[in-house]
Amino acid sequence: MDLEWLKSRLDKDDSQVPLRIKIYDALRLGVIEGLLAPGDELTESQIAAALQLSRTPIREALQRLETEGWVKRVQGRGMVVTDFSEKDVRDLYLMRSVLEGLAVTLALPNLTDDALNRLKWIIDEMELHTSRDNREAVAAKNKEFHWRLVELSGSRHIVAVLRSVYEQIDRVRESSLWVPGRMQKAFEEHLAIYQALAKRDTEHAAELVRQHVVAVGEVLVSRMRTRGITPVAGA
Repeated sequence: MDLEWLKSRLDKDDSQVPLRIKIYDALRLGVIEGLLAPGDELTESQIAAALQLSRTPIREALQRLETEGWVKRVQGRGMVVTDFSEKDVRDLYLMRSVLEGLAVTLALPNLTDDALNRLKWIIDEMELHTSRDNREAVAAKNKEFHWRLVELSGSRHIVAVLRSVYEQIDRVRESSLWVPGRMQKAFEEHLAIYQALAKRDTEHAAELVRQHVVAVGEVLVSRMRTRGITPVAGA
């Protein structure tokens, strides 16, 4: 496997961050960006040779990646980049639905007029891009809307966990918005969430968020299966 990109990234990093963290960050981003594909092997010796480093920081980086689910240990192969089963995708979206619902419930004290105006602006932008059938722009506004909801929770722990969940979801590299009719439906679901928040009804908004996120997960699994790219169950 060509790891020149990894060496290049570390060569450019002149920060004072410990080497094990630099290697961890570079490998994690490599997975997110698709430079490392599911099933790719990652061995200490291979990475050490590519980076001309000792194995200790590499071992520590791989151990952390394993703990967080980015890689797994396979008998006879060592560490390999994990892939997703349908259950994995559903589990991620279920976790996301629960945590985002909790975030919205906690957001009530932070639902100032300014916060609601910012959400309304995102909704207006989403409506505009939906009318123009601009899926990429709609997807970006979807992410912005959800991330703003999470931030309004005021919980750094929820923010940290959901950031990790979002990164894992990004690896799927599929969008439910390509399903016919889904983009308009998604806008309507986001609008309903905003309208509940505008009334400061965070309990109803939280339930709408949970339903929306679970529905997106199911649409995504169905699209992956239809396109024949769903990973093997149990992988």
